[in-house]
Amino acid sequence: MSVAAIAREFGVAENTARYWVDDSWTERQKQMSHSWIERNRERARANVASWNERHPEYKSEYYDKNRERLVRGAGERNRNNPARFKACVNRSHRRNKAFMLRYFRAHGCSVCGERDATVLCCHHRDPNDKAAEVSRLLQNRSIERLIEEIEKCDVLCFNCHVRLHRRLERQQRRETRVRLEAEAAAEKQKKNAAIEAPLLDSALCDAGP
Repeated sequence: MSVAAIAREFGVAENTARYWVDDSWTERQKQMSHSWIERNRERARANVASWNERHPEYKSEYYDKNRERLVRGAGERNRNNPARFKACVNRSHRRNKAFMLRYFRAHGCSVCGERDATVLCCHHRDPNDKAAEVSRLLQNRSIERLIEEIEKCDVLCFNCHVRLHRRLERQQRRETRVRLEAEAAAEKQKKNAAIEAPLLDSALCDAGP
Protein backbone atom coordinates (compact mmCIF):
# COMPACT_ATOMS: atom_id res chain seq x y z
CA MET A 1 0.00 0.00 0.00
CA SER A 2 1.36 3.43 -0.94
CA VAL A 3 1.84 6.34 1.46
CA ALA A 4 -1.00 8.20 -0.25
CA ALA A 5 -3.32 5.20 0.17
CA ILE A 6 -2.42 4.93 3.86
CA ALA A 7 -3.09 8.65 4.32
CA ARG A 8 -6.52 8.32 2.64
CA GLU A 9 -7.37 5.20 4.66
CA PHE A 10 -6.62 6.81 8.02
CA GLY A 11 -7.63 10.36 7.17
CA VAL A 12 -4.22 11.95 7.84
CA ALA A 13 -1.73 13.97 5.85
CA GLU A 14 0.75 12.13 3.62
CA ASN A 15 3.65 13.44 5.72
CA THR A 16 2.06 11.83 8.79
CA ALA A 17 1.62 8.53 6.95
CA ARG A 18 5.21 8.74 5.72
CA TYR A 19 6.33 9.32 9.31
CA TRP A 20 4.64 6.04 10.26
CA VAL A 21 6.16 3.87 7.55
CA ASP A 22 9.44 5.51 6.49
CA ASP A 23 12.42 4.46 8.61
CA SER A 24 14.59 7.11 6.93
CA TRP A 25 12.48 9.95 8.38
CA THR A 26 15.03 12.49 9.60
CA GLU A 27 15.28 13.96 13.07
CA ARG A 28 14.63 17.41 11.61
CA GLN A 29 11.36 16.22 10.09
CA LYS A 30 10.35 14.68 13.42
CA GLN A 31 11.06 17.95 15.18
CA MET A 32 8.98 19.83 12.59
CA SER A 33 6.10 17.41 13.17
CA HIS A 34 6.34 17.81 16.95
CA SER A 35 6.51 21.59 16.71
CA TRP A 36 3.35 21.61 14.55
CA ILE A 37 1.56 19.56 17.23
CA GLU A 38 2.72 22.00 19.90
CA ARG A 39 1.33 24.94 17.90
CA ASN A 40 -1.92 23.14 17.00
CA ARG A 41 -2.51 20.97 20.04
CA GLU A 42 -6.30 21.27 20.05
CA ARG A 43 -6.53 20.48 16.34
CA ALA A 44 -4.23 17.47 16.78
CA ARG A 45 -6.32 16.19 19.68
CA ALA A 46 -9.49 16.62 17.64
CA ASN A 47 -7.96 14.65 14.76
CA VAL A 48 -6.88 11.84 17.08
CA ALA A 49 -10.29 11.75 18.82
CA SER A 50 -12.07 11.64 15.47
CA TRP A 51 -9.89 8.80 14.25
CA ASN A 52 -10.38 6.84 17.50
CA GLU A 53 -14.15 7.19 17.20
CA ARG A 54 -14.06 5.79 13.67
CA HIS A 55 -11.65 2.94 14.57
CA PRO A 56 -12.29 1.93 18.23
CA GLU A 57 -11.21 -1.66 17.60
CA TYR A 58 -7.80 -0.55 16.30
CA LYS A 59 -7.15 1.64 19.32
CA SER A 60 -7.83 -1.18 21.76
CA GLU A 61 -6.01 -3.81 19.69
CA TYR A 62 -2.96 -1.59 19.18
CA TYR A 63 -2.72 -0.74 22.89
CA ASP A 64 -3.09 -4.39 23.97
CA LYS A 65 -0.31 -5.46 21.59
CA ASN A 66 2.06 -2.62 22.48
CA ARG A 67 1.13 -1.85 26.08
CA GLU A 68 4.58 -2.54 27.56
CA ARG A 69 6.35 -0.37 24.99
CA LEU A 70 3.83 2.46 25.31
CA VAL A 71 3.99 2.48 29.10
CA ARG A 72 7.79 2.40 29.02
CA GLY A 73 7.89 5.24 26.50
CA ALA A 74 5.49 7.35 28.54
CA GLY A 75 7.61 6.81 31.66
CA GLU A 76 10.77 7.87 29.83
CA ARG A 77 9.09 11.01 28.48
CA ASN A 78 7.87 11.93 31.95
CA ARG A 79 11.32 11.45 33.48
CA ASN A 80 13.01 13.44 30.71
CA ASN A 81 10.48 16.30 30.94
CA PRO A 82 9.50 16.62 34.63
CA ALA A 83 8.27 20.20 34.25
CA ARG A 84 6.00 19.29 31.34
CA PHE A 85 4.76 16.19 33.18
CA LYS A 86 3.93 18.26 36.27
CA ALA A 87 2.10 20.83 34.13
CA CYS A 88 0.05 18.06 32.47
CA VAL A 89 -0.86 16.58 35.86
CA ASN A 90 -1.88 19.98 37.21
CA ARG A 91 -3.96 20.69 34.11
CA SER A 92 -5.71 17.31 34.38
CA HIS A 93 -6.32 17.84 38.09
CA ARG A 94 -7.91 21.26 37.54
CA ARG A 95 -10.10 19.90 34.73
CA ASN A 96 -11.23 16.85 36.73
CA LYS A 97 -11.83 18.89 39.88
CA ALA A 98 -14.02 21.35 37.98
CA PHE A 99 -15.95 18.43 36.49
CA MET A 100 -16.53 16.87 39.93
CA LEU A 101 -17.71 20.19 41.38
CA ARG A 102 -20.30 20.49 38.60
CA TYR A 103 -21.31 16.85 39.09
CA PHE A 104 -21.78 17.28 42.86
CA ARG A 105 -23.80 20.48 42.44
CA ALA A 106 -26.04 18.79 39.89
CA HIS A 107 -26.71 15.66 41.96
CA GLY A 108 -26.38 16.50 45.65
CA CYS A 109 -26.46 14.04 48.55
CA SER A 110 -28.71 11.09 47.70
CA VAL A 111 -29.91 10.91 51.34
CA CYS A 112 -30.39 14.44 52.67
CA GLY A 113 -30.17 16.47 49.42
CA GLU A 114 -27.16 18.58 50.49
CA ARG A 115 -25.67 20.33 47.41
CA ASP A 116 -22.63 22.05 48.87
CA ALA A 117 -19.87 20.46 46.78
CA THR A 118 -17.27 21.03 49.51
CA VAL A 119 -18.95 18.47 51.81
CA LEU A 120 -19.91 15.85 49.20
CA CYS A 121 -18.10 12.64 48.31
CA CYS A 122 -18.60 9.41 46.34
CA HIS A 123 -19.54 6.14 48.05
CA HIS A 124 -19.15 2.87 46.11
CA ARG A 125 -22.36 0.88 46.24
CA ASP A 126 -20.49 -2.43 45.86
CA PRO A 127 -16.92 -2.52 47.25
CA ASN A 128 -16.13 -5.44 44.92
CA ASP A 129 -16.73 -3.19 41.88
CA LYS A 130 -14.36 -0.53 43.17
CA ALA A 131 -11.42 -0.20 40.78
CA ALA A 132 -9.91 2.92 42.37
CA GLU A 133 -10.60 5.80 44.72
CA VAL A 134 -12.32 8.65 42.91
CA SER A 135 -10.01 11.11 44.68
CA ARG A 136 -6.98 9.36 43.13
CA LEU A 137 -8.50 9.44 39.65
CA LEU A 138 -8.78 13.23 39.93
CA GLN A 139 -5.01 13.57 39.65
CA ASN A 140 -4.29 12.67 36.02
CA ARG A 141 -6.97 10.38 34.62
CA SER A 142 -9.34 11.12 31.76
CA ILE A 143 -12.90 12.37 32.22
CA GLU A 144 -14.14 9.11 30.65
CA ARG A 145 -12.29 7.04 33.27
CA LEU A 146 -13.64 9.29 36.02
CA ILE A 147 -17.23 8.92 34.78
CA GLU A 148 -16.81 5.16 34.55
CA GLU A 149 -15.91 5.03 38.25
CA ILE A 150 -18.45 7.51 39.65
CA GLU A 151 -21.27 5.64 37.90
CA LYS A 152 -20.60 2.90 40.47
CA CYS A 153 -21.10 5.38 43.31
CA ASP A 154 -23.76 7.26 45.23
CA VAL A 155 -23.18 10.91 46.11
CA LEU A 156 -23.27 11.44 49.88
CA CYS A 157 -22.42 14.29 52.22
CA PHE A 158 -19.81 13.57 54.89
CA ASN A 159 -22.40 13.16 57.68
CA CYS A 160 -24.54 10.69 55.72
CA HIS A 161 -21.39 8.91 54.56
CA VAL A 162 -20.17 8.38 58.13
CA ARG A 163 -23.62 7.24 59.28
CA LEU A 164 -23.83 4.76 56.41
CA HIS A 165 -20.42 3.27 57.20
CA ARG A 166 -21.26 2.98 60.91
CA ARG A 167 -24.49 1.20 60.00
CA LEU A 168 -22.63 -1.14 57.63
CA GLU A 169 -20.02 -1.85 60.31
CA ARG A 170 -22.73 -2.73 62.87
CA GLN A 171 -24.44 -4.95 60.33
CA GLN A 172 -21.15 -6.67 59.49
CA ARG A 173 -20.36 -7.25 63.19
CA ARG A 174 -23.86 -8.66 63.74
CA GLU A 175 -23.54 -11.02 60.75
CA THR A 176 -20.09 -12.11 61.93
CA ARG A 177 -21.41 -12.83 65.44
CA VAL A 178 -24.33 -14.88 64.07
CA ARG A 179 -21.99 -16.83 61.81
CA LEU A 180 -19.53 -17.57 64.64
CA GLU A 181 -22.36 -18.67 66.95
CA ALA A 182 -23.72 -20.99 64.25
CA GLU A 183 -20.24 -22.46 63.66
CA ALA A 184 -19.73 -22.95 67.43
CA ALA A 185 -23.13 -24.67 67.77
CA ALA A 186 -22.35 -26.99 64.84
CA GLU A 187 -18.95 -27.83 66.31
CA LYS A 188 -20.49 -28.54 69.71
CA GLN A 189 -23.13 -30.78 68.14
CA LYS A 190 -20.41 -32.64 66.23
CA LYS A 191 -18.42 -33.24 69.43
CA ASN A 192 -21.50 -34.41 71.32
CA ALA A 193 -22.32 -36.83 68.49
CA ALA A 194 -18.75 -38.18 68.62
CA ILE A 195 -19.05 -38.77 72.38
CA GLU A 196 -22.53 -40.29 72.28
CA ALA A 197 -21.87 -42.72 69.40
CA PRO A 198 -19.54 -45.13 71.36
CA LEU A 199 -21.87 -45.03 74.38
CA LEU A 200 -24.83 -45.96 72.20
CA ASP A 201 -22.89 -48.82 70.61
CA SER A 202 -21.86 -50.11 74.04
CA ALA A 203 -25.44 -49.98 75.30
CA LEU A 204 -26.65 -51.97 72.28
CA CYS A 205 -23.97 -54.62 72.84
CA ASP A 206 -24.88 -55.02 76.52
CA ALA A 207 -28.55 -55.39 75.67
CA GLY A 208 -27.73 -58.38 73.48
CA PRO A 209 -29.97 -60.04 70.91
